[in-house]
Amino acid sequence: KVDSSIATNAASAWQLLRDERLNEITCSCGQSANICPVWSRAAEFIQPADFGDRAELLLDAAASTQDDVRYVVDATPGGARYLRHLDQRTVYVLHIVRDVRSWTRSEIRRNNSNTISTYSKWRRMNRRLVRDFADFGDRYFRIGYEEFALEPRASLQMICHWLDLD
Repeated sequence: KVDSSIATNAASAWQLLRDERLNEITCSCGQSANICPVWSRAAEFIQPADFGDRAELLLDAAASTQDDVRYVVDATPGGARYLRHLDQRTVYVLHIVRDVRSWTRSEIRRNNSNTISTYSKWRRMNRRLVRDFADFGDRYFRIGYEEFALEPRASLQMICHWLDLD
């Protein structure tokens, strides 16, 4: 059983801030980012250039939206670059990786690129992430997206065990 006090907020921080379009983008909570309980407060102290330095403040804003928050879950694309700024937090990294074949096929369809360059891109991205996450030791868990999709119960049991949420 997963603890129900998990707060999931804060969609794509770097993109929202980089584009400075809080009023145009919907947060994962379903509200416009400029009225979202997290982003409306976070926008006051986060500037695009210093997001990494202010990541702690963003997580505090996310945690304050509910009582008894034990976890703040962030699925920010490109968010791995900010993990090092979370010194005061215990960070766990769940790395969900798509199979190279399905990812390559989707990229080729979407961008009309060739197979070899697309495969190389997937390989570079995932190698860099594995290298970046190496310092997290047992607080890093990697699972295949397809495995997760095909066996959700078993996958969630493994993840819960890893997080000591049995």
